[in-house]
Amino acid sequence: MPDRAANRPIPPLPVFLCKVAAVRRTSWARLLRDDQVRRWQNHQRVFVEAYLQHLPALAEVPDALIDLIYGEVLLREQAGDTPHPDEYLNRFPAHAATLNRQFAVHAVFAPAGAPLLRVPTAPLIDAVPQVPGYEVLDELGRGGCGVVYRARQKGLGRVVALKMIDGPIVAHAVERFRLEAEAIGRLQHPHIVQIYEVGEHEGRPFFSLEFVNGGTLSDRLDGAPLPTAVAAELVETLARAVAVAHQSGVIHRDLKPGNVLLQRPDAQTAESDGADLGTLRPKISDFGLAKLFAEDDARGATGSPTRPNELLGTPAYMSPEQAQCRNHEIRPASDVYALGAILYELLTGRPPFVGVSLVEVLAQVAFEDPVPPGRLRPGLPRDLEMVCLKCLQKAPPRRYASAQELADDLRRFSDGKPVRARPVSAAERVLKWTRRRPAAAATIVAAVLSAATGFCVITVLWQNARLALAGEREARQRADSEQQRAVQSEAEARQANTGAESARREAERARAAAEDDRNRAASALRAAEDNLYFGQFALADRAWHTGHLSQAEERLRLCPPAQRAWEWNYLMRLSRPHTATFGAPGSKPPSALAASPDGQLFASIGGGGKGPLSLWDVRTGHVLAALDAQDCVAFSPDGKVLAAGGAENTIRVWDLEDSKPKGPRTLRGHNAPVTGLAFASNSVRLASAGGDGEVRVWDPRSNGKSLLTVIHNPQMKKRTVAAFTPDNGHLITGGDDHHVRVWDLGPKPQRTFTLDHTSGVRCLAVSRHAKHWELLAGATDGRLRLWHLPNNMASHDERPRVDVRGHADTVQAVAFDGTGTRFGSVGRDGLVKVWTDTGRERATLRGLNGVAFLRDGKQLLAPQPDGTVASWDSSFRRSHAVVRDLPRPLTQLAFAHDGQRLAALTDDRKVALWESGSMTPVPLPAATGDVHAIGFGADRQCLAVRTGSDGQWLLGSVTRPEASVRLATGAGTPVAGAFSSDGRRLALVGPDRTAGVWDTASGRRLLSAALADETGARMSLSSDGRRLAVLSGRQLVVRDVETGEILCTREKPAGPGTVAISPDGLRVAIATRDGVVRVWDVDRADEGHTLAGRDGSTLGLAFTPDGRRLATAGKEGTVRIWDHRTEQELMGLDQPAEVLAMAFAPDGRFAVSGKDKSLQIWDGRPLP
Repeated sequence: MPDRAANRPIPPLPVFLCKVAAVRRTSWARLLRDDQVRRWQNHQRVFVEAYLQHLPALAEVPDALIDLIYGEVLLREQAGDTPHPDEYLNRFPAHAATLNRQFAVHAVFAPAGAPLLRVPTAPLIDAVPQVPGYEVLDELGRGGCGVVYRARQKGLGRVVALKMIDGPIVAHAVERFRLEAEAIGRLQHPHIVQIYEVGEHEGRPFFSLEFVNGGTLSDRLDGAPLPTAVAAELVETLARAVAVAHQSGVIHRDLKPGNVLLQRPDAQTAESDGADLGTLRPKISDFGLAKLFAEDDARGATGSPTRPNELLGTPAYMSPEQAQCRNHEIRPASDVYALGAILYELLTGRPPFVGVSLVEVLAQVAFEDPVPPGRLRPGLPRDLEMVCLKCLQKAPPRRYASAQELADDLRRFSDGKPVRARPVSAAERVLKWTRRRPAAAATIVAAVLSAATGFCVITVLWQNARLALAGEREARQRADSEQQRAVQSEAEARQANTGAESARREAERARAAAEDDRNRAASALRAAEDNLYFGQFALADRAWHTGHLSQAEERLRLCPPAQRAWEWNYLMRLSRPHTATFGAPGSKPPSALAASPDGQLFASIGGGGKGPLSLWDVRTGHVLAALDAQDCVAFSPDGKVLAAGGAENTIRVWDLEDSKPKGPRTLRGHNAPVTGLAFASNSVRLASAGGDGEVRVWDPRSNGKSLLTVIHNPQMKKRTVAAFTPDNGHLITGGDDHHVRVWDLGPKPQRTFTLDHTSGVRCLAVSRHAKHWELLAGATDGRLRLWHLPNNMASHDERPRVDVRGHADTVQAVAFDGTGTRFGSVGRDGLVKVWTDTGRERATLRGLNGVAFLRDGKQLLAPQPDGTVASWDSSFRRSHAVVRDLPRPLTQLAFAHDGQRLAALTDDRKVALWESGSMTPVPLPAATGDVHAIGFGADRQCLAVRTGSDGQWLLGSVTRPEASVRLATGAGTPVAGAFSSDGRRLALVGPDRTAGVWDTASGRRLLSAALADETGARMSLSSDGRRLAVLSGRQLVVRDVETGEILCTREKPAGPGTVAISPDGLRVAIATRDGVVRVWDVDRADEGHTLAGRDGSTLGLAFTPDGRRLATAGKEGTVRIWDHRTEQELMGLDQPAEVLAMAFAPDGRFAVSGKDKSLQIWDGRPLP
């Protein structure tokens, strides 16, 4: 696929560099290098001096400047020039030493004139290549000499990876491409990417490979170590695959995390980017540097495309023999070394060797020993460290003899058995050290010999010293006289320097003034960036609330990246779920919507019900036909008929042939506008509901009169809606009389039974299940009710199975998905909601007037306020979930460290536990005693503090309460309690006016501090449990838990309050009944910041995981998100009742419980 970046217009250089100056300097090298390549490829030969002229600060970033200089050299070589090093040494004399090293590396590793670093170039093929038998979908990436596309193999209908040569077709590249195909073709293993076909098109060879959909291992590594069990199992799997390759005569020569692809299990989708690494299947890919060593040995070096001194592989993962270009020595042990390097990075978060330049990394690989992983990760199992270091031995014979032996040793570690790798002995370490540093070893030996000789010499000299002592005393007397004269001279010099000192102080004052100016400028810049962010975010928030999702996303992308925080992630999740948009914005929203059963078409009625009826092709997004204006529309279940009713009291029917409408036929008989249409499941009957309360049943393929008429309520002839049961034997009607009626469609329609609703019924939907039907009705008060109806209608339960207040205003439309397990609703409040069939809210979107599912529920359609129709992938990530009608209100909330579980404490002192992804309750055993605090331990176990029968405090897991331990000196009923986020520490306030902190693993008390008054005590621990904030009486106190030192004290107004300390322990906030929230820096004695409440009371506080935002909750229920540093309110989250508890998960999810027994979870996790 063409490079989209290459098609964007190139801004003038001064404009571009102004933007570069505003970002972090660590990003300059990449941004400037990309811009340089684009300009040269567009025939703009811009030299480095131009960048320095418009961006003088570039001289202060030598790495970026050297990269830009060397990039110019490569671009000139590519253009046919022959730049000489002397030219650049004269142009940039300050960087002569670095440039000399760079040119030396270029000369060594590119003897044939090829550049050492690949210069990004535009694809030689300007359009997507056309390969017979394949449909190219998009570009996956480019490598040293190839480009890989995602393509669909037409004959088999499967998605494959299609690899082709990128660049000129030269013999060397073709031979290496052929060897890669041959190497992969030899290998059949579940953890090696499989090859499907090898071919050639228009002289350009290609081959197709298995498509792996989970990205690379490198994408998953973020600098943090992996659990040892996961790392060992992953490398064991790779080692067994490499062993099969070696047995087939193939050496990979470029094993690294970037060449390990990850395959998702069948149950996971592309949105499952946060999947556990242990659930993904690794597959080795990219055999572009592979060597067929069995054949190479037989035919000699002439049979290989590798030049004798060519550098092969990636420096951080290549073996010492590769780093020294000893290509004839490359054997399976080289791949064993690379597997050890991958294991090292998984265990420590970094490769074995890192450096600022290629030469430095290659030198370390060739001559230095890696830092033992245990030093970088204390507590690492010794056996696993020995396995890793054995792989990284410099001499190939000292490594594992084969990849199979490495895999077997890792299996022994995973099974808890002793490994065969053993630590290097002291004698070996000394020998290796002397070989690496012979000069230092010789110096030490010489020093020892010198010490022995020196002892004898010192004995003689000591005798001479005694004789010299007398002469020294005489010399000291003379020195004293000289010192007195020197003191006098110093006094004279001091007087002379008085003027110089005055000048120095003046210079210091000038420097201080300059520093103040710089600080003020930095503050002004930060304030400007803050204001830009606040303004853009406010516009994005307004655009989302008015339904303009594209505008909201555009505004969010204009927000400065450094200022983005929780609220940005949350709003971006709300603005990005739509996958397609139909129509142009600028008109009124469509008033009705219907989708064909096969999901290929949908019909929409223009704004206000007076616009044209448009028939759309879902695949192309084009309007197939514009028909007469109507008010309601429906497709027949067989997809062959389209019906629409309108204000003319008629129904128009079109036959659909090849997606083209034929007709219409007009059905007459209503005495009022037609307000609703519904087809029977066999498509041979059509029900139409009128504004006069009549429901008529028609044969949609005739022009005759209606077959029968049903009057929903003779005493109230108003707006009516209708639907058929799946067996077509019954008709369901609903109206403004708050009733839903079921009619038997015999020769004379008879009412079977009546179901009650809370207000006027505006929409109906029916879904078929194995033993029952589900009837869904939406009403004018925003309420949704769902009933189970028996298939035979012999009996029924008048109580609804689901009864929820789904919308703040009239429910305008409802629809089931193709599976019947979910349904959608749209309300006049401008919201589209997706629900499970148990009444659990799954997602909230924007929309009006209509809702429809496509393709068995895989897509969702809804009209938008800007006049368009938006399409969503119904497997979108949830941005907001609600659990209603809980048995009891929740007074405390806590997330597990991985965010996968949520615990709550009810007002009757019991514990509830859910899987937070699905909000599925976790069963808990019965336990005695009231619970006073909840949290999670390091092992994801939910912990609780309860009082025993003897009044003692017990700490234990809620799933195994019998294993609880007694807390030292804890007795009575705790007044307040809190766990640290990592679960390692617990704080409690007892009835004896004492605040204590305990270690949860041992139950040992770490801190005991007396309180002046325990009344209304509240407490909060930092994430690591090192700082404790206690609010009691009229005082706030922050202590260091390790030392007991008081770090901060503040007075608070009288009355109840609450307290929260930031995760890093640097800021503390309190809220009181006067509605004011005060935030202080713990380590600074300043006035802090004040956040004004809205309704005169603030009940809840919670810092976001990064500590940059503060959530507050008032008595009216609204949760507000603040930038506490600037005292700026950013957004409000609706909570209909008084808030009782709030908690952020470490991954960014936010839970709030209300007094109305509800629990809401907002998703503020960063998008991938």
